Parts: sequence; C-alpha cells; structure tokens
Amino acid sequence: MDAMVPRIQQVMDDLIDEFPAAGGSFDLFDKVANLLPAQMIHDLLGIPEESRSGLLRWTNLEVAAGHCLRSDAVTRRTWRSIWPS
Repeated sequence: MDAMVPRIQQVMDDLIDEFPAAGGSFDLFDKVANLLPAQMIHDLLGIPEESRSGLLRWTNLEVAAGHCLRSDAVTRRTWRSIWPS
C-alpha cells in the first residue's frame, strides 16, 4: 500500500487541478469519490489509459442498471468493445 501513495497523490493532485475556481461548484462524488478509486483499480489491473473512460462509463451504467457484471452476450460484447483482449 505504501508503494501506491505517490500514485494516489498524483491522481488526487490532477483531480484537484480540475476543480473549478473559487466560487464555482462541482460534484464531489463525480470528481473524487468515483474517479480516484477507479484510477487506482485501473492501475492495479493494468488497463490502458485509452480504455479507462469507456470502462468507467460502462461500469457506472451496469451498476446503475443493477446488472453488476452479468454474463450475458450483450455485456460481453460491450466489454470487448471497451477493452479488447
């Protein structure tokens, strides 16, 4: 875990840099609570940078729909389109 601290700090710094200027508003969940863990999981799994936004979008849609990684053909095709093997 200690080895991940520099990467976590780098990702958090990047997310903070994207916060709006003073007086602006933002959704803390979308900007931090959702993205920081996702970035760390992507790093641990070795998911290429170009596949990350699609994978996060797909995961959010699956969880919101209550499917949570179902194993039907549509989900497999969607997964392959986002992250080809």
